[in-house]
Amino acid sequence: MTGPAPERSREQLTTAAIEPAALAGRAKEVHLRHPWLLDLPTEPAVGPRGMDYLERALRALEPTSLPEASRLEIIGLVNGLVTLFARTELQRRNTPDGPGRARTSHLDTTTEERHPLIAAALAASPGTEASQDTHVLFERMVRRVLTGLIELP
Repeated sequence: MTGPAPERSREQLTTAAIEPAALAGRAKEVHLRHPWLLDLPTEPAVGPRGMDYLERALRALEPTSLPEASRLEIIGLVNGLVTLFARTELQRRNTPDGPGRARTSHLDTTTEERHPLIAAALAASPGTEASQDTHVLFERMVRRVLTGLIELP
């Protein structure tokens, strides 16, 4: 019988997220090189390379002491995040001022009186003119997600 999981420091949790985050980064690079992958059905149909990736991802999560089922759930969630970031990055590359900008143009009319939280968040963000490095943003977000998921029992 196993007892409760030992308490982990923030540093240990961050360290445990490094390898899975690196794998997620490589998966995003593959999606960016081969955009057609984003259009494949989402139901599991794993080929030999997919099996290699899944095995490596499970191995990267071994130090977490999470149950195997939770590890699979985390891999699925991170894969969804990879797909989202890859799709968004490809859309931005292809249409810098296109439909996406039109869909968010209403944010320009945000006022502190009516939407103070949105106004504050937009004021604190680098904005599109700063063109934040998408890889840096991706890596930071994946590590935050993984650290949070690894911390949960």
